[in-house]
Amino acid sequence: MKILSVKFQNLNSLKGVHEIRFDAPPFTEIGLFAITGPTGAGKTTILDAITVALYGKVHRHDNDVEEIMSRHTAECYSEVEFETNDKAYRAKWSLKRSRGKVDGRIQTEKMELAEVETGKLLGGHTTGSIKQEIKDLCGLDYNQFIRSVILCQGDFTMFLKASDNERSELLEKVTDTGIYSKISMFVFEKQKEENTKLELLRLQLEGVDLLSEEEKENYNKSLEEQRKNEQDLKIEQISLTDKINWLRAIAKLERDKIRLNTELSEKKKLHENHQPDFERLRQHQKTITFKPALVEIDGVSLQVQGTGIALTEQQQLLPEYQDTVKTAKQKLEAADLAIQVADKQLTDTEPVLEKVLTLDTNIRHTTQQAGKYYNQYLQSVNTIKEFNIDKEIKEKNLQQMQQRMDALETWLQQHAEDATLGQQLVVLKQYDKDLREAFNAIENANKDQADYKERQQKGYVLIKAIEENIQQFQKEIEEKEKAILQLNIKLAARSTDKQLEDLETESGKLPAEINRLENQFRLAGSFKTNKEQQAVLEQSITSLENNYTSSNTSFQLLISQKSEAETQLTNYRQLVELEQRIQKYEGDRQQLLPEQPCPLCGSVHHPYAEGKYTNKLSEAEERRNTQERHVASLADQHHKSNIELNTLQVKIETQKSNLARLLVMLQEITQEFDNNNQLLPNPLEITDASVTMNTIEIRKQHQVKLQGDIMQIRAIKQQIREVQDNIAIVKQSFTTAQGTKATYQERIDALSESLEKVSFLISQSKTKQEDLIKNITNLLSPYQINFDFSQIERIEITLSQRWEQYDKSQKDLQQLKLDLVKAETALTNVTASLKEKSIEQAAREKESKFEEEQLKKLKAERITLFGEKDPGNERERLNKILRDSRDLKDRIQLVVQTEQQRLNITESKILQFSKELEMQTDKLQQLTDKLIILLKKEGLDSIPALKALFLEEKESSSIATLQKEIESGITLLHQQLLNNESEHQKETAKNLTSENEATLAPQLEFVNTAFAGLNQEIGRLKQILDKDEELRKRSAVIAEQLEIQKNEYSRWQQLSNLIGSADGKKFRRFAQGLTLARLTDLANRHLMRFSDRYKILKSTENDLELMIIDGYQADVIRPMATLSGGESFLVSLALALGLSDLASHKVQINSLFIDEGFGTLDSDTLDIAISALENLQANGKTIGIISHVEALKERIVTQVQLSKQAGGWSDIKIISRSVQVFM
Repeated sequence: MKILSVKFQNLNSLKGVHEIRFDAPPFTEIGLFAITGPTGAGKTTILDAITVALYGKVHRHDNDVEEIMSRHTAECYSEVEFETNDKAYRAKWSLKRSRGKVDGRIQTEKMELAEVETGKLLGGHTTGSIKQEIKDLCGLDYNQFIRSVILCQGDFTMFLKASDNERSELLEKVTDTGIYSKISMFVFEKQKEENTKLELLRLQLEGVDLLSEEEKENYNKSLEEQRKNEQDLKIEQISLTDKINWLRAIAKLERDKIRLNTELSEKKKLHENHQPDFERLRQHQKTITFKPALVEIDGVSLQVQGTGIALTEQQQLLPEYQDTVKTAKQKLEAADLAIQVADKQLTDTEPVLEKVLTLDTNIRHTTQQAGKYYNQYLQSVNTIKEFNIDKEIKEKNLQQMQQRMDALETWLQQHAEDATLGQQLVVLKQYDKDLREAFNAIENANKDQADYKERQQKGYVLIKAIEENIQQFQKEIEEKEKAILQLNIKLAARSTDKQLEDLETESGKLPAEINRLENQFRLAGSFKTNKEQQAVLEQSITSLENNYTSSNTSFQLLISQKSEAETQLTNYRQLVELEQRIQKYEGDRQQLLPEQPCPLCGSVHHPYAEGKYTNKLSEAEERRNTQERHVASLADQHHKSNIELNTLQVKIETQKSNLARLLVMLQEITQEFDNNNQLLPNPLEITDASVTMNTIEIRKQHQVKLQGDIMQIRAIKQQIREVQDNIAIVKQSFTTAQGTKATYQERIDALSESLEKVSFLISQSKTKQEDLIKNITNLLSPYQINFDFSQIERIEITLSQRWEQYDKSQKDLQQLKLDLVKAETALTNVTASLKEKSIEQAAREKESKFEEEQLKKLKAERITLFGEKDPGNERERLNKILRDSRDLKDRIQLVVQTEQQRLNITESKILQFSKELEMQTDKLQQLTDKLIILLKKEGLDSIPALKALFLEEKESSSIATLQKEIESGITLLHQQLLNNESEHQKETAKNLTSENEATLAPQLEFVNTAFAGLNQEIGRLKQILDKDEELRKRSAVIAEQLEIQKNEYSRWQQLSNLIGSADGKKFRRFAQGLTLARLTDLANRHLMRFSDRYKILKSTENDLELMIIDGYQADVIRPMATLSGGESFLVSLALALGLSDLASHKVQINSLFIDEGFGTLDSDTLDIAISALENLQANGKTIGIISHVEALKERIVTQVQLSKQAGGWSDIKIISRSVQVFM
């Protein structure tokens, strides 16, 4: 890979656009060049431009690549052309701020990759894909590029001088071997993790408690026996339950029979009391068949009446409509005449309007022109005024600048001695620094001297204190040995070891016994509570069964009432339909006329039209709606009653289930209590909890007494052990104190030697201090300043201010001279512009006056022709008159058509109503005659007599409902008595038992209790067997997992033994040793080009240590630390070049940049290094050396020079021999 060129804009201190072509002269003539310039000029920025264009990264800014943009700029970019595999490519990176403003927000970076020859874009459209494409083309990622192309020789200089740990860290940094530390730590942690998993599986397997085969077989046999007993009890339980239910069913049937007979007597009596009402209802139902004919007559009568009224209304409207039509036709003729007059007036005025509009257009145009010329004239006047003001200001500024320049020249002459202050200040600051160091050295030495004396004195005091402690330790040992003797006597009087063991055994058994007693006390309490709940549940079940019987009777009655109500509702709906058919002819009935035939029936009698018919539709609908609500109410009651019955049934079943569970629980409690009694020395009664509580208290008191005795014996033994431990500690302290005394004596002797050295250092520093004060005094004398060390900072500030003022005055004088020339030029330009604007002003004034005269003539002509009137408004006024006249005619014509149509409709209706009235009258008469004939057959002589038999809908419905309810109730009660008798006979025939319920109930209770206990025992046995089976399966799974985990742990343990470590050093050191060996081999190839004297050798004892073989000293092997500064540089440079070869792998690198390191070389070594690098470039490599060393300018003829400019920016120029290429 070879870098051909780099072009960039606004990067760090290099503002603007800069380009360096490495594929053009002078770089192609001599491949070795230097990048030189002062610190901060931007040398390293050229390398940043290369890396950011290729990889979008800058080493100095890590991820904050936008920091590379120059301050106060809105965009930057870097473009690199490079060659790989004989093909050239161009990579570009760019960054902008929003809206192109210097304070805008940083936008997302952009990257491009293209072929130089064709311009074809490569790598897609995303930054990530482009970076990957560049990496694929170059064969290097960012880190490999940094190590292969940009060589930091200083890192290897540090490597040669570092300790083992520092050398390991540096090698990891330059070779990127940190991954091996991570692998080593990962393997170590993974081995620990797999071991933890293995131990966890072992613990799980050990924690599985399985039944023995014998225990499992015993449990299975017990389970089979209990299941057989369960079947026998189940049969007996069913038999007893059936007998009790049979006795209860017979008793219930006998109670129901008495109740039904009572209800039947009451129903029959109620039926007799309402017999008169039932007769009225019968008469009403007999005459109801005549109601449709009566309704039809009433309907036809109403039609006759309505038709007669409608005919009269139309006959009254006819004269009015005839007059309206005549008036409308007269108005239509007048509207035609008005249209003709308006049209003529508009035609006569149109030519005058056109001429006036033309004049108005000319007046507007002339007004605009006159205004335009006048505005230009005013603008010229203002411009001349501004130029005059500007001229006066510039003349005044020119005079002031001349005065300031004279004053600065005078001041500079008066302070000429300050011209050398810039150089002398640097010397003064160095003297100040050296003097402060001397003062600090004396001050520190005095402090050290005082500190040494203080520490020496403290040492004497400590030795004395240690000697006192030694005596105290001897005394303590004697006292503690006496204390042990007293404690042993006390222990012998208290007990023996055997007695203590018996006490502990007895105390250990008491907690289990107390727990069993407390469990018995808990079971006795539960037994009492459950017995109380049993009584409550039995009472609740009896109450619920009584409620169920009562609710079921009410439910059957509701079924009967609901059926009768639905039948009555059907009758009401039929009556509503009949009334609706009568109502349907109400409109026709209104049109019937007296003595005129009905159009439907042909009768001339219309009784309904004469008001003899009463509309009963609303009354029928009301009855129907009332009945519907009544049916809905009964349905709702039926639904709620059904829910109530189901709820009661569920409650009964639930309470019975709860009672059964409670009985099972009582059996379990009793069984557990009996089992616990077998483990107690004195059995207890489950019904007497107080005895149990007293026993618990007695055993607890005994437990407390035992524990007290045990604790006292243990305390004495503990005291003996503690005293023995204290004796050992004191003896250890005695030995330590003797050693400490010897150590402090050695330190006191060492402090005496340090005091002598410090005294010598103070003497040397005072001599240096006096020399520096003399030099500073001589330096300050030309500036009339007396030296005072306490005021040295103020003196430096004063001199710096004098130098800054002098330097500033010089620069201000130069700037004033330049500004003076610019000001004179600007004054000349203003004077010339003022003359041009005066000529322009006169021309604009003449043009403005001419346009004003033309405007006056046009306005006079317009006033004469049309006055001040607006032609557009006048035209619109005349057009409006014409439009209004035409609109009026259209409206009148529409009125004429509408009124004529209404007149025609009225005449047609009069004819139609006359015919209908005649037909309706005839039909009414026929219907009336027909109904009278039918009534006489039934014994009724008139229609009023028929209507007298009718009942109100509400009354007839109420009586019918009552009758049906009573009769249905009687029928239902008869049926229920028959059913009761039949059921009683069936149940009596079963003859299940001769015993009564009082005898059978205790037997059933006993069987239920036994059955529940048996179920509990079966469940317990099954649970034990199921749990054992589950544990066996779980144990097998864990055992299989354990074998797999053993294999897995073995793999990671072996790997950890090879490369694993907690800090990652084991594998890292091994990998770095291999890397360093390869790097040493590559570096020696380059070192041979520099000098045949040296060869780098990797130590066989230390993986990370390098030695040097000196060929000029009989191949002696010596440490790297023995190399001189120049020799160290050559070795580190060889290592850096070797790293480039190592990092680039199979990629050929033809461009190298070496950063710093040449400042420590003497002239001979510099010549050797440059010669070696020239040999490299002879092989086709382009090599750039980055340095601020001035000597390189003489040794390397091709240079990229950077120089600082004003404002903190830098410039680039390329120099080759005597030729300079400016950027």
